[in-house]
Amino acid sequence: MPRRCDALGKAQADGWTCVIVTNGRTVQQEAKIRDTGLDQLVQGWVISEDVGHKKPEPEIFQAAAATVSPPCRARGSSAIRRTPTSRAATYSVFEACG
Repeated sequence: MPRRCDALGKAQADGWTCVIVTNGRTVQQEAKIRDTGLDQLVQGWVISEDVGHKKPEPEIFQAAAATVSPPCRARGSSAIRRTPTSRAATYSVFEACG
């Protein structure tokens, strides 16, 4: 996972707050986040089972925005593909509100 760590570290060094937004069951997704070490690299996460909304619904991104300090709001999201064999990933851009 070194390239992901580098990307997250660079984003944070540039002033970004990184929050995972994922669909699925909380127990399963939190285990994945911890087992991969991402819990040490991001400022938080939001899981669809916890908030009652799934990607790409805007409410899950709004829930993610509400977890950071200072508060921010979702500005937009886009589907991207990480590799030819991976499922589409979604990223969102948030802007500070304070």
